[in-house]
Amino acid sequence: MVSGNPLNPSYISSNGGLSTSTYYNSLRPDITGAEISLPKSDRTVMRFFNTAAFTIPAGQFGTAGRDCITGPGQINLDLNVRKSFALDDKNRRVNIDLASAEPAQSPQLGSVSTNINSQNYGQVLNMRPMRSMTMNLGVNF
Repeated sequence: MVSGNPLNPSYISSNGGLSTSTYYNSLRPDITGAEISLPKSDRTVMRFFNTAAFTIPAGQFGTAGRDCITGPGQINLDLNVRKSFALDDKNRRVNIDLASAEPAQSPQLGSVSTNINSQNYGQVLNMRPMRSMTMNLGVNF
């Protein structure tokens, strides 16, 4: 089991200058003091962390630090099976290899939206790839 990667909270600010163009900046929000992590029993794909822990600051720069949200963890399980059969007494053989990543097929959460302005703020955006299997057949002669 691997703990999740650190994630950065952010918000998008638009600053219009004297010209007709608008500049969009990804900035850090303020931290409200609420606990960022939710207990495992309260985490869902619709609310992975406490979204009330961050708010858009009154000024331009927020107080939230880098990497303050722990992303989804990952459990890796791989299975490899190998069998070799003798074909004759001249040492000719057939080798069969079967490799499987995630044979239990447990769902693995992917990326999480950490942008306060986003409609899916705090939600899991995707899932990691599921089971994959490969089989190799070799003949030694």
